[in-house]
Amino acid sequence: MGFVRQCTPAGGGRDHDQPKAPVKVDDPGDRANDIGDALVVRRVIMTIAASVSDYLSHEGIRYDLLTHSNTQDSAHTAQTAHIPGDQLAKCVVLEDENGYLMAVLPASHRLDLRAVRDELNRSVELASERELVALFSDCEPGAIPPLAPAYGIEAVVDQSLGDLPDVYFEAGDHVSLVHVSGRDFLKLMSDAPHRYISHHL
Repeated sequence: MGFVRQCTPAGGGRDHDQPKAPVKVDDPGDRANDIGDALVVRRVIMTIAASVSDYLSHEGIRYDLLTHSNTQDSAHTAQTAHIPGDQLAKCVVLEDENGYLMAVLPASHRLDLRAVRDELNRSVELASERELVALFSDCEPGAIPPLAPAYGIEAVVDQSLGDLPDVYFEAGDHVSLVHVSGRDFLKLMSDAPHRYISHHL
């Protein structure tokens, strides 16, 4: 896998129509100290969805980009990237008559849809694949970053993500992850309620 550290400046607006921002890794000697042997650095182009990049920049968040082999679900992503599933945040996009709602939970958990309905008093259902493609037009299908504010929609965050040293999440494709501190992830999701909305697999 490849790795590059990104130090994002404060400021900068969000533009959902921009293409993904490419990040090139050119130094094969660069290595992530905190990931260890799980990451083997190689020459690769990594991408991050423009909406995510803009939001991280706007909030002044420092982050790392990690690469891994192509995966199609969060459980395999955690295994391939050699990171704990409890620290890999994924999302399920729901909707009701009030609009869209992003439920954010660990990759090692399964969403409890009834708990979401009960906790928020909303009759939410799963959003359709067609709607997701339109909502997250700068992302590959099935690689939605769990940053609802970057896309202007509401969110609810599982309580188990509330006290972690590090959090990882999809950058917008199937080969890249964003790594932030647990404290910064909570800052990014500070407007979202935290509830018990999932069960450990």
